[in-house]
Amino acid sequence: MSLPSKTLRRVQLPARNICKQQQRNATLLQRPHIPYTFTQLISLTDGSTFTLRTTSPAPILRTTKDTRNSPLWNPSLSSLRNQEQD
Repeated sequence: MSLPSKTLRRVQLPARNICKQQQRNATLLQRPHIPYTFTQLISLTDGSTFTLRTTSPAPILRTTKDTRNSPLWNPSLSSLRNQEQD
């Protein structure tokens, strides 16, 4: 058996220098919802006040229980004790 008389040539493929990376479109990120804050005046039971930024629309908040009249915060204050002495 004889080989065909055509000359065999190597076929040159294009160079594979191009670096292929995964490509995808950017996803749409929604901005976080930031609620509007109001300035609120907090009035404690001893008469002291301070301002605070809060989401509550009430302009003034008067507390009935706070750190000034709670026996847990002021255990040595005798006016807050409601116990009988033996």
